[in-house]
Amino acid sequence: LRGVIAIDGKDGVGKSALAADLRERIGGTLISVDDHIDETRGVYVPALRVSDLRGSLAGAATPRIVVGVCLLNVLQAIDCKSAVHVYVRRLNAGKYWRDEVICDPAEPVDDIIAREVASLRAFAEANAALSGKKQPVLDSIQLTPLREEIIRYHARVLPYRVADIVVSLEA
Repeated sequence: LRGVIAIDGKDGVGKSALAADLRERIGGTLISVDDHIDETRGVYVPALRVSDLRGSLAGAATPRIVVGVCLLNVLQAIDCKSAVHVYVRRLNAGKYWRDEVICDPAEPVDDIIAREVASLRAFAEANAALSGKKQPVLDSIQLTPLREEIIRYHARVLPYRVADIVVSLEA
């Protein structure tokens, strides 16, 4: 436990809670990549303050538990290798991985993105109809750059498949 324990996964799945619990049990330092991102840019890895994160890692007690999305890309950007790569996924009550289509894709990433955009547009239309508001301009409804970055990361890197440990948390 002298190296970096990388805790990866889609946003909102429980990575930070798992990392905090792990730190309580084994000690070391918890480093959230989110604290080293320029949030005004709306993306993740391209907004990484590389020297900031490197400095946090260099001065940290071991083990260093690093948590964030697109984490393998983050570690590559700072030229750091993890001793252990943990991937966290969230299961629903029926033990079904609700983000499997995005996080362990079996189809081309552009098809996944197109379907996600179509879902957003359908929701916006239904919301406008139910609330009596003006229908939205559908072409203006797109995924956020961060959402698209996370989808493309999963399709390209396949972090779920290359993880040393997969943790499944129930909703």
